[in-house]
Amino acid sequence: MTGSGIGRRGLLLGAAGGAALLGGCDNLRAPDPPPEPDRLLGVNEAPALAGDQGIACGIGFAAWMNERANLRRDSNGEDRPYRFVFARLGGPPDAFPIQLTRAFTRGLQEDDGLVATESTPFAFRLPAGTYVVALFQVYGLAFIPGPGQREVYRWSRAPVSPLAFEVRPRQIAYVGRIGFFQGVIPFASRAESEAACRPPDRILPSLSNAAPCGFQRLAFVSQPEQDLPLIRARFPTLATERIETSPARPLRGGWEDWPTMRRDPLSTPGVPRMV
Repeated sequence: MTGSGIGRRGLLLGAAGGAALLGGCDNLRAPDPPPEPDRLLGVNEAPALAGDQGIACGIGFAAWMNERANLRRDSNGEDRPYRFVFARLGGPPDAFPIQLTRAFTRGLQEDDGLVATESTPFAFRLPAGTYVVALFQVYGLAFIPGPGQREVYRWSRAPVSPLAFEVRPRQIAYVGRIGFFQGVIPFASRAESEAACRPPDRILPSLSNAAPCGFQRLAFVSQPEQDLPLIRARFPTLATERIETSPARPLRGGWEDWPTMRRDPLSTPGVPRMV
């Protein structure tokens, strides 16, 4: 793994998030996940393209509604790495992180008191072709059953509805803002919660008469006007380069419009669970 400055390792290992809904909690300090090869553009790496290479850039994001502190960290308050994994048919997989804790967070964290959002610009130099986002992963504690059962840290493997994007020769393309949204919405009664909280959402246990609804959503939007300045700030060598807009496309549903979902996360029932 190569790269300068923050570099690829910092981006990959700096991805963080919580897992109360997405995975179990633990009482151990999570180690950094093992490094894996990827083709993230280096912070100061020139975007020169050879042969059939192109660059796909965008924003990975995570958003939480209410209960952010409980949803994005484990029981010790430790951040957990999140990432999406994508690949070209027959090619090696790559992964982009969702949130940075040790690099370039200034200006990329928003919190309006209800929804908190953390964003991570990415740019990959890749051979031309069609790529598909197909996995969402959390690095955390997993229980291994059977004789000598034990707990180990590893990447989870959670298939998601496929989201495809194109890489064209000698072209730099913005593919969109790709991420997830999770949270808890309180209701005054169980009847109200059952009316609004439909599968695959969860009605969470409560000690009171209230019945909070926990939800998870896959979110996507193309908003180059807002995102390209963030991408160019993260990758200064792209500042003067022409970037085409070529949004990713869901192949069979499961990805919802982010602005619509942010206004009303329970307005999109039936979205497949990520994990």
